[in-house]
Amino acid sequence: MLKNCIADYAPAQAETIDLQQDEVIRHSFLVTLIKKQGLGYRPTSTLELGGHLTNQRLIFQPLNASSESPSQSFLLSQIEAFKVVRSLSLTRYAQVCLKPFESEHSQDFLLAVRAFPHQNSGTRATNRSEDFVHLGNSLLGLGQGPASANPKLQELHAALAHEGLVLVNFWLPGCRPCLELEQVLESLLGQYGDPIKLIAINAKNHQDIALQYGVECFPTVLLVKSGVVVDQIVGAIPKSIVKKVLEHHMQPVGLAVNA
Repeated sequence: MLKNCIADYAPAQAETIDLQQDEVIRHSFLVTLIKKQGLGYRPTSTLELGGHLTNQRLIFQPLNASSESPSQSFLLSQIEAFKVVRSLSLTRYAQVCLKPFESEHSQDFLLAVRAFPHQNSGTRATNRSEDFVHLGNSLLGLGQGPASANPKLQELHAALAHEGLVLVNFWLPGCRPCLELEQVLESLLGQYGDPIKLIAINAKNHQDIALQYGVECFPTVLLVKSGVVVDQIVGAIPKSIVKKVLEHHMQPVGLAVNA
């Protein structure tokens, strides 16, 4: 679980980053590269970087636009896992473990992590390594470690393989609008049948998945086709409007819908 408020890691300004198509910055931190020396750890330089977790990459960007140091990035598919390491003094650092390439051994690097000053809700620039690791593993679809894949995320990925329209319903317990929208969706799915698949995500129990998809309001229903989010429904809107939205995205798959 997160040790600090998720608002501390809202995406920071990163105007010089060239994002890929459909790439979105999810979380931002201040990071310094660390290396192990003897029984302790020390920074490899005094250069502090912006560390940005996106839905596709981990990006390191110099904070000074005039810096001669280039930006670096790693695809999430290249990362094995994020881990927390502790020094003898119990200082926490983040370890990024890269997957081995061909015959090479696994690679990794260490980071000292804190929040951007304007994002820090506390009075001190506290160590944020554990939150960085938690959010990084969430983007990888991992639980507390590399061996504990999130079963709900696996269920979601299986649902997204559906050829038709997939509705991903993010809801919260005790949320009346969530219940109202759920009843509307179930009523409509009873009419449409197989062309639409519905999967419900309890955002209280699966905060990592909600964060991964940038969902902050509840209820939110993401409409997904061929693995791409094409639309969303937010709030308990009238059944007639939900019906129009669904039918708009169902037509390309050749479904004839009766009024």
